Amino acid sequence: MEKLNKYGFVSGGYLFDLMDRAALCAINKYAPYTTDEQIYTKTAKVWYLKQVCPDDTLKPNTYLLYRKEPDEYRVEIHLLVDKDVVSRAEFVFKKAKRNHCKVKEIA
Repeated sequence: MEKLNKYGFVSGGYLFDLMDRAALCAINKYAPYTTDEQIYTKTAKVWYLKQVCPDDTLKPNTYLLYRKEPDEYRVEIHLLVDKDVVSRAEFVFKKAKRNHCKVKEIA
């Protein structure tokens, strides 16, 4: 994925990917046993609030995290540049019942 879009600022897809990965890290920190489980993004809502310039330093900030059901986790995450929220997202992650893709097993 390209970091910049055709206009020269940071693409929404790149911002989404940063928030998705940071949200999963927050779940692993909140519930350490999940580091040995395969958890996937079930749903996501994203709000892009400001353009992000190529030289801006992005900082993810987990705002809300809770267990929705025994095998689901909800995370709200904000991306900040300095103290300004430039994007925010709500994610629901779910524990996979099996590895459908035959990718690496987590040991």
